[in-house]
Amino acid sequence: MALVLAILVVFCVINEGVASPPSCFSCSGITQARYCDFYTQCDEGEVCFVEKTENQNGHFKYTSGCMHNSTCETLINDGSTDRSSSIHEHSVCRDCCHGDMCNNKGCGDHGPSNTRGPYCFQCDHLSDPSECDHVTICDINEVCGVVEEIFQHYIKNLVIRKKMTLHQNTTTPSTQTTPLVTTITPAILYRDCNDHYRAGSVKSGIYTISPDDVNTFDVYCDMEDGDGGWIVLQHRFDGSVLFNRSFSDYENGFGRLDGEFWLGLKKMYILAHSNLRVRFNLQALNGTWLALEYGQFSISNASLQYTLHVANHTDGFAACSFGYNNGHRFATYDKDTENCANSRFGGWWYNHCTYFNINGHFGLNNERGVTEYCSLGRYIRFQKTLMMIQ
Repeated sequence: MALVLAILVVFCVINEGVASPPSCFSCSGITQARYCDFYTQCDEGEVCFVEKTENQNGHFKYTSGCMHNSTCETLINDGSTDRSSSIHEHSVCRDCCHGDMCNNKGCGDHGPSNTRGPYCFQCDHLSDPSECDHVTICDINEVCGVVEEIFQHYIKNLVIRKKMTLHQNTTTPSTQTTPLVTTITPAILYRDCNDHYRAGSVKSGIYTISPDDVNTFDVYCDMEDGDGGWIVLQHRFDGSVLFNRSFSDYENGFGRLDGEFWLGLKKMYILAHSNLRVRFNLQALNGTWLALEYGQFSISNASLQYTLHVANHTDGFAACSFGYNNGHRFATYDKDTENCANSRFGGWWYNHCTYFNINGHFGLNNERGVTEYCSLGRYIRFQKTLMMIQ
């Protein structure tokens, strides 16, 4: 019976000497150039580049790879930075370099720390080490190496997952079509977005978290704001989702995690029954992004109608914006003792209404709209809002 090699390839990326054409880091949409962990071999006449773009939420992303030398130099010399422009993002910087693997820095990113080990290739289950295109940064006390394992031929047709380890069976091969020995390593559970971020996930998107021993659910993680690892509780950007909804809707959540949404008070209580940071990213009509952050945020359970506890204003325009609502219960049009939810067109922790109405009616420039009043004594209308905890 034929055998195949399933090789865990880990060997050094040689940085000394400049090959022609060079090998370059190659990634798209990452938060820093130094986080790129894939490489590509350039064609003749190409050099390495790194480009920094800004998206519609005010976040910066980096793209790297190969580009023809004359094209790259022309774009830099004539000041053009619109190669990646679109309605969603625009380019703000592009740097080119001529050495092997030289584009793990540039456009404001100073590159990996000097206190690190070597770059090494890292791939699973390859029959040819030269096919590996994934790299990793080793710790300072680590070196690169190669591990070779032999499997029966039928292993080649299996889907090999990161959390599955297949061991060679030393008995005489049979004609069965399932692995002779299979060991499943328990899946890693991530408590929150910060755990995912520390584990190396640097792209914003939908992730599964297990905040306690009972609950597991999906959330949207913002990995690009500040120090990354934020759980998004609310996101609005186009008015496509109605936010003037029942108490049941606000408890259970509504919308889509990849669109406009409210995560839900039940999940918020699971996540924030003890103090966390809360941050609001708010884009005014003129495109300016405003921040608002508090060092302490939690909510009570359902029997107390998810009473808000917020304190320690640390960043942003006015402490009274959200702090004014501290100690008050969540209200909606069908559970509203002050008639604020009805007058403000949304659910919120109302205190004889509110200065801060990000769940209001999208498009209005008054107390019923998606607005804030406390900071300037006049209504600031927002076209995009994010509420996040960490």
